[in-house]
Amino acid sequence: MKTRYTFSIELGHATLSEAVTIKFATSGDIAVQDGKAIVPLHVEGFEVEIVLEPETDERRAGEWAKLHLTVRGTPERFSPFVERVAAEVAEHLAFYYDGLRLLGGMIFAERIPENDEERTAIGDTPHAVKASFVEADPPRRFDREHLRSFPYSLGFGRLLRQFAAARASDNMIDSYLNMFKVVETLYHRGKLNAREALSRSDEFRRLLRRSFQMVANGTPQEPTDEDVTAMINRLVETRDNCAHLREHNSFGYAPGDPEVGSRVQRLYEILTDVARAAIQERIDAKRPTGNDARNDGA
Repeated sequence: MKTRYTFSIELGHATLSEAVTIKFATSGDIAVQDGKAIVPLHVEGFEVEIVLEPETDERRAGEWAKLHLTVRGTPERFSPFVERVAAEVAEHLAFYYDGLRLLGGMIFAERIPENDEERTAIGDTPHAVKASFVEADPPRRFDREHLRSFPYSLGFGRLLRQFAAARASDNMIDSYLNMFKVVETLYHRGKLNAREALSRSDEFRRLLRRSFQMVANGTPQEPTDEDVTAMINRLVETRDNCAHLREHNSFGYAPGDPEVGSRVQRLYEILTDVARAAIQERIDAKRPTGNDARNDGA
């Protein structure tokens, strides 16, 4: 049995007027699904057919294309391998065409029987669909205090611009680096390296302690000083991996690497919490208190 997978490609600055096809065979270990786990499978001369054809839907014609990948095997088993190949095809083509990217929200698969036994097994259910959803945060009700505090943030324009740049980036690696720059601006002093500066800052340690939890025997617990120090080490190590990429020893993170989702994303959220809290404390510190507060935007 073969399976034909269909992905959507946003063409960006490329135009595609007719279908293009290539075939190749690969040998080595590929990723396949085994129950709930993804495991390696050694293959020899494993054939892959790739077809890129124009989108026929008038709503996306000229802007999107269909990427078809056909391999021998079932979608239940070979989807991890095919999804990786599709991502690598898009990465390869994006080298030549700015803006070209794989749209992974919906993946279609069609089982292709090669004998009567497989036709019987497939029956009238040859198709499979995999849909991916991103949970969006609900809108936040506007708080007028945020506008009233504007005069007191005027001295922090560079920090706010850097924070906004981190939040606006579509690339998690760039987002992490930009958010780390916010933290460096706040806490880096003298000739200390980043690890030393963050470790020695009582304020940073206090805010960081509030931004994550440890779990012991299924029970959330407040981080200890040792946990905070270990988290600082992870934040700095991740910054180094995001900032540098060396192919000869596989050092660093590139877009699409598994670590970007499993490690960088989680640490970025912690770093963002700390940066936001630190900036907010500085804005609040400039606001008048006591009797002086009567003219504060009232």
